[in-house]
Amino acid sequence: MRAMREPLERLLEDFHFFLNATDVRAMHVRAQTEVLAAVVGALAACEHRESSPSPILTLLSPSNAPDHGWAERTRELLDEHKDLRDAVLQAELELPVVRGSTQTGLAGFGAMLATVAQSIRAPLEGVILLLVPGAGAEGLSKDLKALLEAKPLASVRWVIVEDDVQLRPAIEALGTDASLTADVIPDQAKVAAELQELADNAAAAPSGAQGLAAMGFAGPGIAPPRRPHEGPETPPEVLAQVAVEQGVAAALTNPALMHKLRVSVLQASAAMAARDLPKALGLFREARDLCAANDLPREAVVYEMTMGAICIPSNLSMACDLFRSAHTRAMAKELRPLAARAAMGHGGALAASKRFINAAEAYCLAGSLAGTEDRITAIDAYRMAGQLYASERRLSDASSTWKLALNLAEGATPIEQMGSTAPDVALALAELCSRNGLTAQAESLRRQAAALSAGPSIEDLHPAKVLDIHPPAGAPPEKESR
Repeated sequence: MRAMREPLERLLEDFHFFLNATDVRAMHVRAQTEVLAAVVGALAACEHRESSPSPILTLLSPSNAPDHGWAERTRELLDEHKDLRDAVLQAELELPVVRGSTQTGLAGFGAMLATVAQSIRAPLEGVILLLVPGAGAEGLSKDLKALLEAKPLASVRWVIVEDDVQLRPAIEALGTDASLTADVIPDQAKVAAELQELADNAAAAPSGAQGLAAMGFAGPGIAPPRRPHEGPETPPEVLAQVAVEQGVAAALTNPALMHKLRVSVLQASAAMAARDLPKALGLFREARDLCAANDLPREAVVYEMTMGAICIPSNLSMACDLFRSAHTRAMAKELRPLAARAAMGHGGALAASKRFINAAEAYCLAGSLAGTEDRITAIDAYRMAGQLYASERRLSDASSTWKLALNLAEGATPIEQMGSTAPDVALALAELCSRNGLTAQAESLRRQAAALSAGPSIEDLHPAKVLDIHPPAGAPPEKESR
């Protein structure tokens, strides 16, 4: 879409200038929330431009932790440097190993960053730190100012990406010659118009249109004829029977039904872009009912959860009702993973309504439904439930809930541990123990948090282990390749 692409292209032009203008110390990028992830990915990928000799280290930890996220960023920085060492080693360039700092918080991060900067060897020059502060960015201004003024970090250049301008004053304080700012804010009216055009084109697509043409993109006004080698067209009733035999809903083989559903969803997306939430809600309701009437329960639940999310900013009561209905619908069809996600949404709506204990109970329900089938979701659900219990001073409930999350983490694969919020749970429980004088338990939990944050080993990343593939009984051991 042009309306989304053009602001990103302008940003990349500005960033290309930044990469080559080494006297520009820092750059601030304000990106609309919907495109923030795309912005970060595009900037990080610029590391591979031949014109830039500086490695780009990306830090994504949010800032809403008690230490503003510096402890987690220090761990991220160590991981980024290790990845950099491994990458340049293939080019026969060896960088010194960077060890963990004995300091903590902002001081520990600054010391670690100085060590990383000192480890850089020619032909590399300096370091570009891509910092995405996330939630709590408003508390980082003083910290960022101190880092920008630290002499040991003079060779470090900064790129800050956020969905606001909380940290822009700290960057602009460097002066116009040493700072650069950019905004990636797509024109919402143009986005809505392009989506509406796409929906209109999809609605007008000829019967039998396939691929991108069926989605509203450019294509012939009539469906292409069948090719000779394709043979006669399979009757719809035969396609439906084969689908059912393969465990697929017969409705998915009905072109007319899929066309109607596709158009409803595209029109709903256009309405969302135009900020016409009542229209979007009605179109998603139409999609939900269409799926429910044609034995597509998963899709019906997803669209009902989408409706709940739409209602959160303006009608929390309706949002709660929709998430609860989606949960009931999913449980009726034994779709436990979707039921868990509906319960998560219900918990979020209840928390937004300041019904914190009810929200914690909804999150606990989500955790129990996800269980070992979806440990990442379950751990996150129990983490949020524990936080809500703690905020209401129900510390016993918070402790027992966090322990449920850690029990799940203990049985998780290293890949699951890396993708979960289990380290945050361990640190939260450690803080609770510290406040109650349980020093030994707190230290044990901090060590557990560090272990959960370590990430998988090379052996853990072997495809057979990731995909849980086991050799048949009696098979000879795999020979080492020479």
